Amino acid sequence: MQRPEETDRSRFRALPGWIALALAAVPPLLLAGVVRRFALDMPIQDQWGFAHEIIAFVKGEYPPAMIFFPVGQHRVVLPKLVMLPLAALTGWDVRAEI
Repeated sequence: MQRPEETDRSRFRALPGWIALALAAVPPLLLAGVVRRFALDMPIQDQWGFAHEIIAFVKGEYPPAMIFFPVGQHRVVLPKLVMLPLAALTGWDVRAEI
């Protein structure tokens, strides 16, 4: 059985780790606050070319082969796999993509 002073020491050894974790969480939380306050819900630049795919996805008319269609000059399969469901869930609030 451990002595009471040993368990107190082990608690204090973990304290710097918790402090570091709390301090590491501060910058992402501040950035999220800035985005929430100042970001606009307006598609920009090449996001407008992606609008027809989002409309087809939301209407349920999105063929699986369309995931491989180019956006601009690129085939962005993995980002589409994230952005299409996210657009359907948020009503294409582009701030959610940030």
